[in-house]
Amino acid sequence: MNELVWRLPALCAFLALGIAYDRWRHGSAGRRAREYALLLACGALGGLAGVMQDQVSLRISPDFFVFAKGVKPGPNFAWRASAVGLHAGLFAGLLAGGLLLLVNQPRPARAELGPLRLIRLAGPRILALAALGVPLGYSVGPHLPLREFLEDFHGDPEAFLRVWGMHIGLYAGALIGLPWALVATWRLRGRLGEDSLGEKPAGELAASPRAS
Repeated sequence: MNELVWRLPALCAFLALGIAYDRWRHGSAGRRAREYALLLACGALGGLAGVMQDQVSLRISPDFFVFAKGVKPGPNFAWRASAVGLHAGLFAGLLAGGLLLLVNQPRPARAELGPLRLIRLAGPRILALAALGVPLGYSVGPHLPLREFLEDFHGDPEAFLRVWGMHIGLYAGALIGLPWALVATWRLRGRLGEDSLGEKPAGELAASPRAS
């Protein structure tokens, strides 16, 4: 929790400096404001997903956060447990946003997608598969070969394993959905770029048409 308190403002300050430098160097043609807005949006979505996951997990096995996450029992336990999911989800969202930005870099004959279109394209693919992995993990969790790690655990092992399975399912679903989103982004850029080139006069190339 303490790490999140200073890391998030530090990240925002770093991004603000990048935007200011980009605006000073390139003026209205700067790209950093749009790119960093996408990063923050992806981080926020990931953080929200992490908090929601942990709120559900807390109802099933609070002991999971004590034994597996190192959250000490006491006042504000639910908030401190959710902060773990917020931190992990924020990092995962920022990572996904960074990969989307890499796939969306200007290329000849490929349209550059705007931030909102990128989120509408990638978000449902990643979040849907991540959400699908949660109930699957809940179902198969007690059957996973993980009981040997619970030798010193004195709570409800089945509830613990269900929550553990939910977390595994969430991350596995997101890891499957992310490449799907990246491929879909690349292909859409190609289709839109071809359409844009088809509308140009003969011999004229579009370096990087933008599709908002």
